Amino acid sequence: MLNKITEIKPLVTRTYTFPLQEAFEVLPAAQRLADDEWKPLPERFLEGVEFVARFTGSDINDRSATYLPLAHVTGEKAFATDNKTLVEYDLGGTAPFDMHLASGDVRLLRAFGEAPSHVGEALDQRTDESWLCFRWATGATLALPMRRTAIPDALTSMVASLDWSDMNEVDDQWRSQIVGQFSVKPARNESDLLHIYHDRIETAPDGHHPLVCLAVATHSPVYTVYDRARFIPAVKLADQIKFIGNSESSRLLF
Repeated sequence: MLNKITEIKPLVTRTYTFPLQEAFEVLPAAQRLADDEWKPLPERFLEGVEFVARFTGSDINDRSATYLPLAHVTGEKAFATDNKTLVEYDLGGTAPFDMHLASGDVRLLRAFGEAPSHVGEALDQRTDESWLCFRWATGATLALPMRRTAIPDALTSMVASLDWSDMNEVDDQWRSQIVGQFSVKPARNESDLLHIYHDRIETAPDGHHPLVCLAVATHSPVYTVYDRARFIPAVKLADQIKFIGNSESSRLLF
């Protein structure tokens, strides 16, 4: 084939894209708010919604639980849950009104490079739809469809009702031992549960795979079992932890 290389001729092609034609009247109107309609956001707003958005769930098995895929902002708090873990974040100030943001909304906010400074609510007069509008110090704005959802009362009161006194400090050595030993996801059909005693953590013995046991003070007063996929992220993030409960049930506070 080498003696045929000089016979190869370049092939030139061109691709044309027809212009998009759209009736102007059906395009969404850009939301414009007066200066006094913009309300300042709490200092840690974006930091807070980004953090809790890691713990959102899915409503695929319960379409009535529309609050699960969203990060919620109310008062001075941002919170989210997957129905197994409930996370709350102090925003460092009070939000002007309640907001409900999907993970994609939070990523859009972060894409601007810095936190928005103000928020407002705009009404599209043509459709009667409300828009959640954010403004940055640069003058950039973003309008998102206003999401509405019903939140169970227990979610907004549970964290405050728990005893957060006498928390246990998490030092780097304790964290690295647990994360290093149990971060690897088990193979398919293997148990993903961690058995937690006051003086050790063990993987689930199933008769076919080795039992892993880490001798470490766990601060758990009773024997309990947690999903590895939920326990390890909590250990990675926590500065303090505390197990509460009894032989019937247990919660991990962090």
